[in-house]
Amino acid sequence: MARRRYLRLKEHTHTFVNEGGHLGELDFRFPIGAPISGLNAFARTQQLGVGDKLANALRLGTSPIVAALVNFDVGMDMVRAAVVAAAAAAAAAAAGAAVAVAAVTAGKRGAPPAQRQWGCGRAAGRSR
Repeated sequence: MARRRYLRLKEHTHTFVNEGGHLGELDFRFPIGAPISGLNAFARTQQLGVGDKLANALRLGTSPIVAALVNFDVGMDMVRAAVVAAAAAAAAAAAGAAVAVAAVTAGKRGAPPAQRQWGCGRAAGRSR
């Protein structure tokens, strides 16, 4: 198979030193390359409990990466939709912040200059 020469296997491990000095490991040594070697490493590690492994499997199974392995266009559509949603959320947050700033500054615009500067009225004898 001509494509096999382009496949680079992850023949390594990641070692973690946990609390109390206990070692944990992700072992990426597997005869099939990514993403299978990564799935295998996370499924077999003692670093994660069963709940974490199931949560990771669910996230990975619904990710654009897996969808793109099956159908590239579907995976890219998922990525584009996520980017648009993130941009819309950022714009909404920025607009909300701008409205809040405008409301605070609008309250100060109507005050006389002495109140804006000193926080008190002209009756206190302070002027600009």
